[in-house]
Amino acid sequence: QINELKAQRDNLIAQKTELTGEFNAKKAQIDTLKIERTPLIDQREAFKVSRAGIQTNLDTLNAEIEALRAESEYKPEGSKIPQPVFTFDFAVDQGNIVEDSPLYFNMLFADYDVKDAEILFTTANGSFTRQLTRQQNKNGFDGWVQSAYVELGFDEVFTATEDGFDGLVTAQIIAPDEPYLAFDFAEISAAQISIGDDATDIPEPVSIFGLLVFGAVSTCGLKKRK
Repeated sequence: QINELKAQRDNLIAQKTELTGEFNAKKAQIDTLKIERTPLIDQREAFKVSRAGIQTNLDTLNAEIEALRAESEYKPEGSKIPQPVFTFDFAVDQGNIVEDSPLYFNMLFADYDVKDAEILFTTANGSFTRQLTRQQNKNGFDGWVQSAYVELGFDEVFTATEDGFDGLVTAQIIAPDEPYLAFDFAEISAAQISIGDDATDIPEPVSIFGLLVFGAVSTCGLKKRK
């Protein structure tokens, strides 16, 4: 009986030794994982800080974008329709332009047939307004695309600098009651706008302040946008 108990004891000691080895091995693995986890935790915290910084930057950029959008969407008093504002702010080297040559504000627009619209120009020499010529729907012009230009003096656009010229012109559309008027593009150019063989004759301006309109559409015309 003593021998049996001794054998059981030896067996338990062997099991204990085996379990102790397994325990130490697991503990070593845990310690290793803790060591490996520490830099990951540090990285996670660094990512949190970085993400917070990125979010702050995004919020700042969104605020700036909204501010710029608010500035670019000119709304006359009482108007619910944002009005386009074209701002030209650029520089030209002295050798790339002929000084005192005439310049043109060119524009392409469409569906202008409800209320009179005008453009307020702000240049280096002050401000002035020009009237847009409406399409004549009774003559079948409904939905037509039109082009227009205004001649600008060199000194109205440019201010001389040491290396060349700084250009600055703002064209502000004032059409609070014109629901369909749409704009394709606007530019400052050394040449008047032309839209090809389909262009009609240049009509006389309504007055000395008229904005000369000489655009048309293709022979098939365009449908009015809803």
